[in-house]
Amino acid sequence: MIKDWGNSSMLELSDWQWAIGAGIVVASLIIGGWLNRQQEAPEDSEPNDPPLSDQHNELDEPHQQLEARDIELRDIRKQLQARNNELNELKEVHQQLQARNNEPNELKEVRHQLQARDNELSELKEVRQQLQARDSELSELKDVRNQLQARDKELNKLKDVRQQLQARDKELNKLKDVRQQLQARDSELNELKEVRQQLQARDNELNELKEVRQQLQARDSELSELKDVRNQLQARDNELNKLKDVRQQLQARDVEFKEAQEEAELTLLQLHQVQEELEHYFLENRKLATSQHLAPKQLEQLQRIKQRLIQQLKASPSQDNPALKQIVRRQQNALRRFQRLHQAH
Repeated sequence: MIKDWGNSSMLELSDWQWAIGAGIVVASLIIGGWLNRQQEAPEDSEPNDPPLSDQHNELDEPHQQLEARDIELRDIRKQLQARNNELNELKEVHQQLQARNNEPNELKEVRHQLQARDNELSELKEVRQQLQARDSELSELKDVRNQLQARDKELNKLKDVRQQLQARDKELNKLKDVRQQLQARDSELNELKEVRQQLQARDNELNELKEVRQQLQARDSELSELKDVRNQLQARDNELNKLKDVRQQLQARDVEFKEAQEEAELTLLQLHQVQEELEHYFLENRKLATSQHLAPKQLEQLQRIKQRLIQQLKASPSQDNPALKQIVRRQQNALRRFQRLHQAH
């Protein structure tokens, strides 16, 4: 029974030693790597300050690792205490076995077991020393944890500051939005100014066009006046042409009048001659009234003269002349008196 218990305890102790050794190696690697990072981190963080979130994450990782290591060390301590209790029991068994030197076979086995236990105890002492070293490292880690807690407080403060900064950032974003809106308003105002300038330019152009239109209207009125003048001039030209025609007609009439005047003068001469002859015949007729009648030849001669004069007067273009008409009437009256006088005798 003791032999079975010793073999089972040796197997349990060897598994336990392997677990402790593996845990110690893993813990030493993790803690050593973390310490190296902690030693290198200040040097790296001095030139370039990482963001607060990165620092907080880097500080949270070793803090979590320390908590995990504390739990593992507590479990290891509990296991060591249990093993120490077992060793104390084994020591008591060893003492009992030494008292039983009369049982050599069992004592040899127990001795071997005790030697194995002594070896295990020596290994456990080494493990305990390592654990003590780890305890010192843990104390250092506690200091580091305290520092980390202080850093956590600082981080909390920095978080508050970051929240304030985030609030400021939100306000800045709002202000940026407002500034963008103002810039958009400014651009709209600039566009409106340009539109207003364009409208002013258009107004100036319209004013110029109005002036040009007024000038054109004045020109149109002048043109209408000029057209009226031109029409008047054309009418004058037409009148002048008519007057030219009339003048030409008058010139032709003057030529005809001169010719008629010349014919009239000839006719007047002839009439004067006829009148003289008639007066001569009249005087002769008065002288011969009591003594004799006129000869038929004389009467025929007078009739021929009368007919010739009448034909000449009808054919003459100056028959409308009042003077000629008066002379003709006088001659006709003279001829009628002469005929009455001849008929009376």
